[in-house]
Amino acid sequence: MRRAAALLTVLTALSCDRRTPVERGAELFRPAAEKLGQAQAADLKAKAEKAYLQYLQETGSKDEAELGRKLAKQHLEHYAAQLALTPDEEKAFKAGTFQDVENRKKLNTLINKFVDGRGAASMLGRLVITKSQAGAEWNSGLQLELAIRILEWELGSPTPH
Repeated sequence: MRRAAALLTVLTALSCDRRTPVERGAELFRPAAEKLGQAQAADLKAKAEKAYLQYLQETGSKDEAELGRKLAKQHLEHYAAQLALTPDEEKAFKAGTFQDVENRKKLNTLINKFVDGRGAASMLGRLVITKSQAGAEWNSGLQLELAIRILEWELGSPTPH
């Protein structure tokens, strides 16, 4: 009987998700944030070599890939509250359940707000918009969800997720 109770206690402890919503979001969004960080490092290198070299030096990065990872880490920290997830959201996203049609409409609305001058996009915001308009990769799934959350934060109007 004691073994069964001990086993039940251990299983209960293991099944409890003690991560915070911010930790949950950082873990799930990390791959998409790393893609964005890599794109940002490449964009910076192509458009502003002097700034790119300065970023490498300031961050202690040895190359573009390492800089991209460090930028991703910064983005996950900076947008932490906006990327926070409930256990149900995490479960749905891990299962590949996204509302891409609704999210693309939301993305277009957000982009129009920037175009109409209702918000100033940062360098990262402009990159997100460019990536979203350039191809399918940023128009679906986790990348689309990340894009929306970043742009909402930049407009100062996060919506419930």
